[in-house]
Amino acid sequence: MEQTTSTRSSTLALLLLVFFGGMANLATEIIGPRMFASMYGSATAIWAVIISVTLVGLSIGYAMGGRIPSARAPRVLPFVLVLNAVYLLVVSWLVWGIPAIAAPYVDIWLIGTTATAAFLLPSILFGMLTPLSITLASRGRTHDETTTIVGNLYALGTVGGVIGALSAAYFWIPVVGLSLSLRIFAFALVGFAVYFYRSEWRGLAALAAVIWIIPQPNWVWATDDDLRLVAQSEGYYQTVRVYTDDETFIQMHLGPTFQSKMWLDTMEPAYDYAATMIDLTDEQFPDMSGRRALVLGGAGHTMAHALENRGATVTEVEIDPVIVELSDEYFGEIDGDVVITDARAYVNAAPDDEFDVILFDAFDSGTGIPAQLTTREYFAEISRVLKPDGVYISNFIGSPQGRQSDAYSAVTSTMVDGFATTGAYFTREDASVRQNILLVASPAELELAGSQPLPADGRILTDDRNPVEVLFEQARNGLYFRR
Repeated sequence: MEQTTSTRSSTLALLLLVFFGGMANLATEIIGPRMFASMYGSATAIWAVIISVTLVGLSIGYAMGGRIPSARAPRVLPFVLVLNAVYLLVVSWLVWGIPAIAAPYVDIWLIGTTATAAFLLPSILFGMLTPLSITLASRGRTHDETTTIVGNLYALGTVGGVIGALSAAYFWIPVVGLSLSLRIFAFALVGFAVYFYRSEWRGLAALAAVIWIIPQPNWVWATDDDLRLVAQSEGYYQTVRVYTDDETFIQMHLGPTFQSKMWLDTMEPAYDYAATMIDLTDEQFPDMSGRRALVLGGAGHTMAHALENRGATVTEVEIDPVIVELSDEYFGEIDGDVVITDARAYVNAAPDDEFDVILFDAFDSGTGIPAQLTTREYFAEISRVLKPDGVYISNFIGSPQGRQSDAYSAVTSTMVDGFATTGAYFTREDASVRQNILLVASPAELELAGSQPLPADGRILTDDRNPVEVLFEQARNGLYFRR
C-alpha cells in the first residue's frame, strides 16, 4: 500500500510538473517580446523570431528527452530543472545586455542572436520535461496505462500553455513584472527539482536553492542622460518609464522611444515636432474656444494639455490604461474625457462631423504606426468624423526620400486618396534623413502655407492588403536601438 501511495504521489507530481512546464514556457515566450520591446519596440519580426526560436528549442528538447534511458531519467530530470532555473535568472541580462555591448545600432541579425542566446536553451529544457515525465510515469505500467499517461501529459502541457499565455498578458507582465516572473518560475523549477531529488539531503538542497535564488540581481535599466527615473511600470504593450531633470521638464518613454516631453512651467509640449503640431493647429484655428479636439495617442497628456490651454474641449484616446495612470500622476490630469481603447475602434464608433481637429501621435512602441491606422478605410473614417473644415495632423517617423521611404510613400499615397487637401512639414532640411514628418489633411480645400506636397505614387494601403509593418521594418533597418 505504501509503495502504491508513493507511486501515485510521484505520478501526480509529474502531471503537475508538465502542467507547470507548459504554463511557464508559454508565459516566458510572451514575456520575451516584452523584454525586447524595451530595446527595439514591438516589431512583428521580433515575435516571429522568438516564436521560431521557441519551437526549434521545443523540438530539440522533445528529441533529447526521448533519448534519455529509463535508468538515467531520475537523475537527469532534477539536473534539467535546476539548469533551466539558473538560465531563467539570466534571461533579462542577455536580452537587455547583449545589444548594449554589441553595437550602438541593432539590426535583425543581432535580434536573432540575442533571442537565440536568451530563449533557445530554456525552450530545449522545457521541451525535455514531457518525454522525461513520460519515461518516469510509465515505468512498471502496462501498454494501455502508458498510452493514457502520454495523452494526459500532453493534454496537461497544452492546457498549461494556454493558461501561461493568458496569465502572462493579464497577470505576470502587468502585475508581477518581467524579471520577477522569471524568478518565480525559476524558484518553482528548483522546488520540483528538490522533490525529484531522491536523497536525504533534499531539505538542505532546498534551503541552499532558496538562499541562492532570492538575492540574484536583475538588470537595472539606466539612461545615458542625466535624468532621474521617477516611475517605471509594465504597461499592456510595453514598459513605461517617466524621467525628469527635476527642474524644467518631465518626459515619458514607451519601450525604447521618447514618446512625450512637457515643460513643467507651461504644460506645453517640449519636443519640437509636438510643438509644431500645436502651432499648425493654431494657424488653422486661431481661436480654439468652443472647438472640439481629438487626440489619438495620449502619452503624457502633453497634446491634450496644450489644446486645453487654448480653450478646446478635448477627448483623448489611449489604448494602455497604465500610460493613462502614469500620465495622470506625473503630468497632471486633463479636464476632458480620456477613453481607453484602440484609436481605430474609437474613430469607427464616433459620430459624424464631431471634431474640428484630430492630432495623431500613436506608435507601436517603436517608430511604426499600427497597421490599422494607416489604411484607406481608416482615413475614410477620419474624414467622416471631422467637421467639413476640420484638420487631421499626424506625426510620422521615417525618411521622405531615398531607399527607406517606401513606408512614407505608402501612407502618404493612401492619405492623398482620401482627403481633398494634404501636405507635409519636414523637421529637417535633408529630406533623405530619418525624421519626424508632420502630415496634414482635411476634407476641405485649404491653404497649407509652407507645406510640401505628399507623394502619391506609392501603394494604397487597405484593411485587406497592408504590408506597412514590413515597410516600417525596412525603414528602420539598423536603427532598432541607439545608446
